[in-house]
Amino acid sequence: MTDFRLPIPIPLAAGIAAAYVGWLLWVLFVRQRVLASRDAAITESMVRPAPSDRPQVDQADRLSAAGVTWSPTTYMLIRVAAMLSGLMLALAFRLPLLILTVAALAGYVAPQLWLDQRRKSRELSIDDDLPAALSGLAATLAMSQNLSEALEAAADAVSPSGDPQPRLLALELRRTAAAASASGQVEAALTDLQKRSPSPTLAMTAFNLRVYAAAGGGQFARQIVETAARVRSMLEGRKQARAYAGSARAVVLLIVALTVGLGALGFQDPSFAAYYRSGLGAIMLIAIAAVMGLAYWVMNSMIEDVG
Repeated sequence: MTDFRLPIPIPLAAGIAAAYVGWLLWVLFVRQRVLASRDAAITESMVRPAPSDRPQVDQADRLSAAGVTWSPTTYMLIRVAAMLSGLMLALAFRLPLLILTVAALAGYVAPQLWLDQRRKSRELSIDDDLPAALSGLAATLAMSQNLSEALEAAADAVSPSGDPQPRLLALELRRTAAAASASGQVEAALTDLQKRSPSPTLAMTAFNLRVYAAAGGGQFARQIVETAARVRSMLEGRKQARAYAGSARAVVLLIVALTVGLGALGFQDPSFAAYYRSGLGAIMLIAIAAVMGLAYWVMNSMIEDVG
């Protein structure tokens, strides 16, 4: 009797297993939590200033938002160096030309991903402290129209003066207050804060204070206090949403680690390794990495929408 067996290649089996497990984890643990926590992001988008009211942000401002002191030229040189490093690493493993190209591209993109992640971590740090800062800001503005004093009070509510390890938000607020006091140009100092802020919520607060300063305070004092109260409530809601997002992000990273781990295990087989060092294998490897990267980007974008 003839045995009709259909051999399944190891790469295909590993890919199917990783995709199935990833889909199962996504459905069971991630999707519902992420979709149920997006109200905070929608609320925040409703209170942000319109695009026409936002100052133009250049590459230097983006670097400042990430907390690095590089010039745009230095940053570009770092990206080129990372690209060459990726190329040399791929050459060391004698990978095909197509993989060399992808490795060089990955090296070029890696500094930008690192910069975005650093900016995001600074944003979360600021947003964690904004409720306390807004309380100090609102309390001071209820008694005085001096924005420099209000910013100092907001900074003190986050980190008292003389704190050996001041919080990032306190440093930014004191920097803005010092610039406003030194130059007498409160609106210019607030515009600079809005441009360099890694947090859209802090940028929105700076915009509202610019309107307050341009109008001379007075009639807008109550609106500023009410806006601060609304933003404070929104940020407290986002903290709860981020608790869910944090567990969802862990599952997403588990999915990626599982896929990479299965691939690394497959490379222990000589025929598997030889196949992926061939031209067709290189194309397959790039396709698998692209699909995995796209899936991670989509899921991570949904999680970051929560905060």
